[in-house]
Amino acid sequence: MRGRHVDVAVTDLPRDIDHAWSSQNELASWSEYEGWSERAGRAYGQRYGIGLQVRYGLPALTTRLTQAGFIRR
Repeated sequence: MRGRHVDVAVTDLPRDIDHAWSSQNELASWSEYEGWSERAGRAYGQRYGIGLQVRYGLPALTTRLTQAGFIRR
Protein backbone atom coordinates (compact mmCIF):
# COMPACT_ATOMS: atom_id res chain seq x y z
CA MET A 1 0.00 0.00 0.00
CA ARG A 2 1.30 3.42 -0.86
CA GLY A 3 0.57 6.77 0.64
CA ARG A 4 0.05 8.11 4.10
CA HIS A 5 -3.62 9.03 4.12
CA VAL A 6 -6.79 6.98 4.38
CA ASP A 7 -10.35 8.24 3.99
CA VAL A 8 -12.62 6.97 6.75
CA ALA A 9 -16.25 7.39 7.65
CA VAL A 10 -16.96 8.87 11.09
CA THR A 11 -19.62 6.63 12.62
CA ASP A 12 -20.44 8.53 15.81
CA LEU A 13 -20.19 12.08 17.10
CA PRO A 14 -16.88 12.83 18.85
CA ARG A 15 -17.23 12.71 22.61
CA ASP A 16 -15.16 13.66 25.63
CA ILE A 17 -13.76 10.79 27.66
CA ASP A 18 -12.10 10.99 31.07
CA HIS A 19 -10.54 7.67 31.99
CA ALA A 20 -9.25 9.00 35.27
CA TRP A 21 -12.87 8.81 36.48
CA SER A 22 -14.56 6.38 34.05
CA SER A 23 -16.46 3.44 35.51
CA GLN A 24 -14.95 0.00 35.08
CA ASN A 25 -17.64 -0.86 32.50
CA GLU A 26 -16.94 2.30 30.46
CA LEU A 27 -13.22 1.59 30.56
CA ALA A 28 -13.72 -2.05 29.52
CA SER A 29 -15.94 -1.01 26.59
CA TRP A 30 -13.40 1.59 25.46
CA SER A 31 -10.57 -0.93 25.80
CA GLU A 32 -12.35 -3.50 23.64
CA TYR A 33 -13.20 -0.96 20.94
CA GLU A 34 -9.81 0.78 20.81
CA GLY A 35 -7.56 -2.22 21.40
CA TRP A 36 -5.71 -0.64 24.34
CA SER A 37 -5.51 -2.22 27.76
CA GLU A 38 -7.76 -0.90 30.52
CA ARG A 39 -4.65 -0.19 32.56
CA ALA A 40 -3.18 1.97 29.78
CA GLY A 41 -6.48 3.86 29.43
CA ARG A 42 -6.66 4.60 33.15
CA ALA A 43 -2.99 5.72 33.23
CA TYR A 44 -3.52 7.94 30.18
CA GLY A 45 -6.56 9.55 31.80
CA GLN A 46 -4.70 10.21 35.03
CA ARG A 47 -1.73 11.70 33.21
CA TYR A 48 -3.43 13.79 30.49
CA GLY A 49 -7.01 14.31 31.67
CA ILE A 50 -10.01 14.53 29.37
CA GLY A 51 -9.53 13.24 25.83
CA LEU A 52 -11.61 13.18 22.67
CA GLN A 53 -12.84 9.91 21.19
CA VAL A 54 -13.73 9.78 17.51
CA ARG A 55 -15.23 6.53 16.24
CA TYR A 56 -14.73 5.72 12.60
CA GLY A 57 -15.47 2.85 10.27
CA LEU A 58 -14.17 1.27 7.12
CA PRO A 59 -12.32 3.48 4.67
CA ALA A 60 -14.76 5.29 2.41
CA LEU A 61 -12.94 4.00 -0.69
CA THR A 62 -13.50 0.39 0.37
CA THR A 63 -17.19 1.11 0.85
CA ARG A 64 -17.46 2.67 -2.61
CA LEU A 65 -15.59 -0.23 -4.26
CA THR A 66 -17.85 -2.72 -2.49
CA GLN A 67 -20.97 -0.89 -3.65
CA ALA A 68 -19.62 -0.82 -7.21
CA GLY A 69 -19.05 -4.58 -7.11
CA PHE A 70 -15.24 -4.57 -7.22
CA ILE A 71 -14.95 -6.08 -3.74
CA ARG A 72 -17.13 -8.95 -2.57
CA ARG A 73 -17.86 -9.63 1.08
